[in-house]
Amino acid sequence: MDIYSPNSPSTVAAAIAALRGLDLRTANIDEIKKQLGLISRGWVTTGYTFHPSPDSLLTRARICEKLPEHLSEIGAPSPEMVSTFGRANFPGQSIFYASAGRQMPFFEVAARTGDKIALSVWEIAKPLTLLPIGYTPEVFEQSSSSREVPFQLASILSMPYVHRFLSEHFCRVINNRNSHEYKISATFAQMAYQSTGLHGVLYPSLAMRANGDNMALRRDVISNGTIKLRWLEWVEITECHDMRYSIKTLLHSERFEHGRIYWDEIQPVSLQPGEKMRISVKNGRYRFERTDELPRN
Repeated sequence: MDIYSPNSPSTVAAAIAALRGLDLRTANIDEIKKQLGLISRGWVTTGYTFHPSPDSLLTRARICEKLPEHLSEIGAPSPEMVSTFGRANFPGQSIFYASAGRQMPFFEVAARTGDKIALSVWEIAKPLTLLPIGYTPEVFEQSSSSREVPFQLASILSMPYVHRFLSEHFCRVINNRNSHEYKISATFAQMAYQSTGLHGVLYPSLAMRANGDNMALRRDVISNGTIKLRWLEWVEITECHDMRYSIKTLLHSERFEHGRIYWDEIQPVSLQPGEKMRISVKNGRYRFERTDELPRN
């Protein structure tokens, strides 16, 4: 967001009071935008950049009744499919929500035992710069998080009371029947999407008690190659206990052409006498490879 001289404390306080007093069922977006503009003028914070790396992976989950056949079924929904406000989107606005970790997506979709899920894994191919919001002690305490607020995501350079207010609204837990309660956070997200140099918003995973990180990205991060699809997994939730999911990977795909997904079975690795297996884990994904290395005497 561009930097201007901040409004007076009394103007900011009045704008915050006005937003707190709104009936969000009927509140006008233009009025919300006006008050947020008064609050955020002169507010200075720092963005956070994820740099390109084969190991910088994002994940996204979709509960599917049947095996997806096309990439359109696992990415951001088309605008006509978005009928309600989301934490960072307006109705009719397609935003790419993702997580910086493997476990978070299952919590975000509230997966249950027996659910079949298409898990997509994306590589950050170009620098991805996001606006961190919600990284405050109040949000983490309210979420009963077991981690400390990451210091690199909590660098507020001015007007910390503004950051606390914005974080409070952006990190509210709201059910689908009351999506209008997202009007303030969704409007604030639009300001981030329109800011030069930002690709979206980074915020703690509230479904996982702020123990992980989520992001809301403009859809052009895919079309301009900032993130690229690496692979897909078709998984089944076998157990959900406390804060952990157990899954079984049924199928795998690294082949997608012209929007179509080509699924492959998980091939077992068979060992002959004298052969060894190499097991590696990357972003929670196990790899089993037979090696030609013979055991040493």
